[in-house]
Amino acid sequence: MTQAPDSIVPTHLVDPVVSGDFDLYLPEQGGRPPVVLLVHGLFQQPPPVSPRGTPFFRAYASQLAQRGVAAAMIDHELTGGLHYPEAAATLDKALSVVRGRSDVDGDKVAIWFFSGGGPLAFPILVAGHDWLRCVALTYPLSPTEDIPGWPSLADALRGLGETPVLLTLVEHETQRSWPDSRRCSRRGPPA
Repeated sequence: MTQAPDSIVPTHLVDPVVSGDFDLYLPEQGGRPPVVLLVHGLFQQPPPVSPRGTPFFRAYASQLAQRGVAAAMIDHELTGGLHYPEAAATLDKALSVVRGRSDVDGDKVAIWFFSGGGPLAFPILVAGHDWLRCVALTYPLSPTEDIPGWPSLADALRGLGETPVLLTLVEHETQRSWPDSRRCSRRGPPA
């Protein structure tokens, strides 16, 4: 039996700019690129390595930077249980700081939510920010009924407006049907 590869796409890790509560991965070509904020999922107990320090998220951020898009990775309060209001406040603070940086285009922001971080998209979508260009959700947890005062899925969908969404579901990662992906990239489906 052969061992599975560490990752499907070979990745040269980019050294991030560490800026307090987040790591920023910048493209080599400079300028003011658009930025993607990566939002990790839920951990019931603090993990041995913070999410922003894991090879998984470092590789995603590096891949984005190598493609000309800045990437920011934060840690938030979901590393110790269901602390959604606190994590949302941390996300809002990070978005404000990242968007205010002179080395990224703060008016072209995408947010990529992973698994248990999915409900953090709801308040962002309800707010209807004009700088939000795309939302990606990878294996998202979506029920929020147990979070007091949290927006519902229906509220989030109403606030979505024309914001493009890329949704990745388990066992559908390799589907070749791309009808809505062109809305995120504005360039059309892959060849």
